[in-house]
Amino acid sequence: MIELSEDSLALRVRAEWIGPDVLVTLSGGDRPHIGAVAVGEYHPSLNGDGTPSASVSLYCGVGHRDGEPAMRLAKALSTCLQCRSTVVVGVHFDRFDADRLSSFWAFLVSLCDHLPDQLQNHRTE
Repeated sequence: MIELSEDSLALRVRAEWIGPDVLVTLSGGDRPHIGAVAVGEYHPSLNGDGTPSASVSLYCGVGHRDGEPAMRLAKALSTCLQCRSTVVVGVHFDRFDADRLSSFWAFLVSLCDHLPDQLQNHRTE
């Protein structure tokens, strides 16, 4: 299991392999919860060139804005690791200003860039 945190935003990431699949939770802010669940499914690109790709299905709770982060992370994980991924996101900020929004997206981009490599190094299969 991999655990990461981003203290200024009170974010917590937990990631683990479950057989050939990966499960990731991203929660935090002022009130952690479950707001969206995305499932990524690896497949070769549909354009026929064989490059890795993934399709993502999403469930997002009514009124929640956690869907886009869940989808981005599930797609990155499934594409890079060539596996099925399930990503659960629930982040709520009582005061969500432009600085917090910018910091959150910067953290998410970094997570999409680096978490696949970290998980690959801890692959159990």
